[in-house]
Amino acid sequence: MKRLNWKVVLAALCMVVFFSACDNDDDKNNEQALLQGTWIVESFPTDNDALNALCVMVPSLINMEQTTFTYTADGKLNIHLVPANGEASDHVGSYTYGDKKLTLKIDVYPLTLEVVSITDKAMKLETTISPQMLGILIQVIQEAYPDFAGMLDGLIGDSLEKGLKITINQVKK
Repeated sequence: MKRLNWKVVLAALCMVVFFSACDNDDDKNNEQALLQGTWIVESFPTDNDALNALCVMVPSLINMEQTTFTYTADGKLNIHLVPANGEASDHVGSYTYGDKKLTLKIDVYPLTLEVVSITDKAMKLETTISPQMLGILIQVIQEAYPDFAGMLDGLIGDSLEKGLKITINQVKK
């Protein structure tokens, strides 16, 4: 009798492990398939209210409705950036997806985003930019736009100490 119970328990454990492993793989493959295609950024709020107020100006700088992120099945990423007044440009890179993490690599710096949710129509991503990276970004902006950088430095304020959490809401085109 004890021998039979041991076999039943072992069989039950094997079924749980195998079926849950298959289910997780199916979910991962399904999410990766959902990711493929062309996406548009719908909004990108941060945890900094002052910066969010400034982000209202972004549509005057970038045509968000025409700027797209295209993810292909072979791990390639194409960002088609359309400035509000200027010539569009394409930026080619790559991406990897796994464990609810989407890593974008354009040039040499990889950016890892948490995939909070993804459906066939919408995707919500989150990341926190470290204080060190914010400092570097401000330096780059200061070089390109000296007048704007001083205002940005003041707006970011405490984010330079704790980092900046960004949520990116995208919709499929």
